[in-house]
Amino acid sequence: WWLNLQARPDATVELPGEHRAVRARVATPAEREQLWQDWQLPWKGDLDAYAANRTHETQLVVLEPRDT
Repeated sequence: WWLNLQARPDATVELPGEHRAVRARVATPAEREQLWQDWQLPWKGDLDAYAANRTHETQLVVLEPRDT
């Protein structure tokens, strides 16, 4: 899905009871550091191990609201 967002960053996300227009972008290094630290997911330990084995940094994507 990231390759699709790179090609076409304008998207719509489905939330309970609504749809929101968003634009995707790569998190800045500072945003990425903060978001990665703040991620409180039960399986994050596995994600950290997976990311450590990759040859390049895992991209974090920010979805920002946009006008429809």
